[in-house]
Amino acid sequence: IVLGELSDRYTVPLMLGACILTVGAIVFFVPKRSHHAILLCGLVGFSAVYQYRNEQRFAADWELQKRLIRELHWRAPGLKPGTPLLMIDDSALRPQSDYAISGAVNISYGVPHAHGKLDHWVLRLPRTEPTKELVPIREGIHVTGEDRSTWFDGSTSNAIVFWYAPPSCLKVLSPETSGADTSPPLVREAAAISHVNRIEPTGPNAPSNIFGEPSTHDWCYFYETADLARQNGDWQRAALLGAQARSAHLKPSDLSEWELFEEADRRATETKRGQFLSGA
Repeated sequence: IVLGELSDRYTVPLMLGACILTVGAIVFFVPKRSHHAILLCGLVGFSAVYQYRNEQRFAADWELQKRLIRELHWRAPGLKPGTPLLMIDDSALRPQSDYAISGAVNISYGVPHAHGKLDHWVLRLPRTEPTKELVPIREGIHVTGEDRSTWFDGSTSNAIVFWYAPPSCLKVLSPETSGADTSPPLVREAAAISHVNRIEPTGPNAPSNIFGEPSTHDWCYFYETADLARQNGDWQRAALLGAQARSAHLKPSDLSEWELFEEADRRATETKRGQFLSGA
């Protein structure tokens, strides 16, 4: 018997029998009818609180999923077909199943399910649960995934690795930018097989009727788009985005995210100085 998360739905057919059993137990063990109403009110109140807490938990999880999709699109507007996404997961996302996140990612990128084949698949690499690691972190590893009539087939040689640890912004890793000694060991190891050249500069927007309208008045919008500009070598744009974030009085939850804009300011200044000295 498996309970918890999505498996709880299998207990729904038992509810009618459980209700009858509960009422029978109350009548048998509590002979005073005046006490029946008190117990009933207590059970109804407990049930209402339990359902409210469930609603809040599912709402919080959906917000985490929407945030993941939103930030992923800002950082990677398009993805080449056949790209597996290795997700270092330091979030509270539940259910912790690859197919649930993979479905949302494929829908957000508007990928048609031709003959059931998916263009992307998300594989979680839970940093706090290394025994649940589903794929070896090295090049050339065959990556597969399936859910009912859909399936994915790819390789870590075409993978992109990202680190999701809210309230910090989503970080797409790369060998050049994610090797800091302060990063967790798994982050440094996985960054070596992250192929950011699989990111395309344009792509479809995530459906707003599912994921909501993204807000550009968000620190992570400026961070993700500036990180994309850094990848493309456009330091002027990255520095401009940093200036816009400052003028909007936006601040990061993770102070290390300022380093991107500090580097952008330095590189942009060097570029301008070089253009001035060369007479360009």
